[in-house]
Amino acid sequence: MMVGAGGVAVASSENARTRLEAAVLAHLGVMLEHPSLCRALVGDLGRATRLPELAAALRTAFYEPIEQVLAEGVSDGSLRQVADPGAVALSVFGAMTVAGLSAAVEAPSADRSADATRLSAAVSELVLDGLATPGSRVQRRGEPL
Repeated sequence: MMVGAGGVAVASSENARTRLEAAVLAHLGVMLEHPSLCRALVGDLGRATRLPELAAALRTAFYEPIEQVLAEGVSDGSLRQVADPGAVALSVFGAMTVAGLSAAVEAPSADRSADATRLSAAVSELVLDGLATPGSRVQRRGEPL
């Protein structure tokens, strides 16, 4: 389900930044529409992360499409070049998955679509704009954090 929704979002004709935002929203939307599946995933996450076939499936279904969108964003000018696209793709996946899992297991929602939109906006803002003030990233480049 998540793969299909995210895949449709990533495959649209918009610029890469817009497609990345749409993929985050699609991923969160599916998670919040199916909270019981998320609860099962949380309950079995430790075992699931030790299965090599699941790791390979996650790479194919989630990380690689996000990595591709990152590369396309550099080409279309909507995203900047990153040093490690694989780590960034993993971080995007982690941010949206943990946000969705948390929302799905906390309590049933009266408006899952609104929750997905709210969470997606927060994850996208963090991923795309970061937490640094304008210019501070440039000033600190090369300095240890």
